[in-house]
Amino acid sequence: MSLKEIPAKYKAIKKTLAAALATTFMATIATCIYFDVHYAYTMPQAPQPQTGRIYPISVLHGSRVYVNKQELAHANFVFHELFNVATVSFFLLFFLIADLRELWRRARAGPRPPDAH
Repeated sequence: MSLKEIPAKYKAIKKTLAAALATTFMATIATCIYFDVHYAYTMPQAPQPQTGRIYPISVLHGSRVYVNKQELAHANFVFHELFNVATVSFFLLFFLIADLRELWRRARAGPRPPDAH
């Protein structure tokens, strides 16, 4: 493997990782938005003990709906754990892209002239 092949493979790995992180971020945010809107429009706004929907959750910036224990577990997973995955993906993507931009800037600038002393 020559020295020229290493940076090309490194860039390909970074681009693949950036695409995976961007996809993860977008998918998790879309899932969070879907659950928020879905729960807001399909769950009752008053407790329903006969169906087990007695656990209040806040959706759409403060609307209160009631869910059962299983729906509460799904909501907690999506709104807490999955949102944390989106946050970590976003920051990793940010730092990865910032590095790619620096590499692109250096590549377009060309080789630096030697310092004249």
